[in-house]
Amino acid sequence: EGKQIDRLIIHDLFKPYFDTWVKYRKERLKKMDVEDHDYLFINRSGKPASQDVIRGYTDKWGKLIGKDLYPHSMRHCFVTFLQTEYNCSSDFIKTLVHWSDTSLVDLYSDRNEDDIEWEEIENMKKIFNKEG
Repeated sequence: EGKQIDRLIIHDLFKPYFDTWVKYRKERLKKMDVEDHDYLFINRSGKPASQDVIRGYTDKWGKLIGKDLYPHSMRHCFVTFLQTEYNCSSDFIKTLVHWSDTSLVDLYSDRNEDDIEWEEIENMKKIFNKEG
């Protein structure tokens, strides 16, 4: 029991990676003779991963991509991705993540003025190309 938490999955982008992880996880649990459980992330013994283990995952992934990555940075990444890749408005993002106002969108967005300026220029190009 507890508060119901809404979830959003960008299906087409996320599903292939999720399926690969779930397959690996099941094979690993079977190989270690550990009964399956509801936790997505596991430690080396197949038991549910602790916060430290999850932090270890993000540290390793960060090294692979050459970025400082930690669990909280995913919030920044998500907001910035929605703005830059899908041109989502602050109002839409606020509603999506159940924030009380759009100031949090600005706080978690990692876009800078140059990024925004280039996005506006690209938008103008699209408009002019459509209209000739």
